[in-house]
Amino acid sequence: MRKLTEGRGADVVIEAVGQPEVWQLAVKLLRRGGVVNFFGGCPNGTQVGVDTHLLHYSELTLKASFHHTPALVRKAVDAVSSGYVTARDFVNRVGTAGQSAGSHAAPDEPQRALEDRHHPLSGAGLRPANSTVYLPPTQFLAAPEAIERSWTLAESLNYTRWLATHHYENFHVVSFLLPKRLHQDFYNVYSFCRWADDLGDEIGDPQVSLRLLAWWRGELQAMYAGRASHPVFMALQGTVDRFDLPQLLFDDLITAFEQDQTVTRYRNFEELFEYCRYSANPVGRLVLALCGYRDAERQALSDATCTALQLANHWQDVTVDLLKDRVYLPLDVLERHGYPSRRSWLAASMPVSAPPCGKPSKSRAGCSFKACL
Repeated sequence: MRKLTEGRGADVVIEAVGQPEVWQLAVKLLRRGGVVNFFGGCPNGTQVGVDTHLLHYSELTLKASFHHTPALVRKAVDAVSSGYVTARDFVNRVGTAGQSAGSHAAPDEPQRALEDRHHPLSGAGLRPANSTVYLPPTQFLAAPEAIERSWTLAESLNYTRWLATHHYENFHVVSFLLPKRLHQDFYNVYSFCRWADDLGDEIGDPQVSLRLLAWWRGELQAMYAGRASHPVFMALQGTVDRFDLPQLLFDDLITAFEQDQTVTRYRNFEELFEYCRYSANPVGRLVLALCGYRDAERQALSDATCTALQLANHWQDVTVDLLKDRVYLPLDVLERHGYPSRRSWLAASMPVSAPPCGKPSKSRAGCSFKACL
């Protein structure tokens, strides 16, 4: 199997033998982020030893229909052979001839790109069985069929789930620690942040970004007025209503991305803290509200945590920000220690290089979520 897949391993393994040792083998055949479907049965009380470190660090998904009677095992196999469960159900990416398919994971489980979590999805995006194509923000904007179409609520919820589980991040938007009832709501809030982040950072022209962010704010206002049409806001509408999320928190995030287009230096820590009040702290308060907390004490702790993680994120990416002529080091600290803040000096002093092709340099939407989780 490893040889056939050039060392990656299988995207999906279906096991129907029902022997514990075969289950263990099935797990070892998977690539990172792969899925194993256990259709085989076994007597009650059978114990199967599976390496939990392998499951965790390889981000594997296990699906099982455990039956100990041959008749029920046969019924599960028949579901596949009859077409009731189709190959399409196990595919989350369609490519041209010669390309391998992507992995399939349960709707509420993290899904990864073809190679591993360090390689983002590229190309046309996800094409589910209903032929709806899901695209990341910048590709979405360039696709008239995505912009002009009328999205149903179900399609919108699927879109935010897809975006949250396919966009490059170095963490899971949701994890097993989060109650499953909140997964979709986290996907919806994350998708708003993801779109705002990409409109600010992935366009390449500050003036165009400002126009797009103004449009995004208009879509936010339309949602709060009951006129949502964009799939992110159609999905987010229910979350906002259920948890009574204030518009100001979302609006503050947009303000931060607008500020990135016009402010590239900060004189002192106070100015940086004020920036983080808009760029990071609202996400923490949104997460608290989703989890049922609105007290001032928790909000203050959340603000401090999100601000700290936001600054840490910037300071680990000094050279990446420099490529965009942004410096998030306080100028008074640089001056105090004799470091000029001129871009030319910084560029000569630091090994600046462009990020790998197709890989976002960093994600403030992601950093904020990671801080709050």
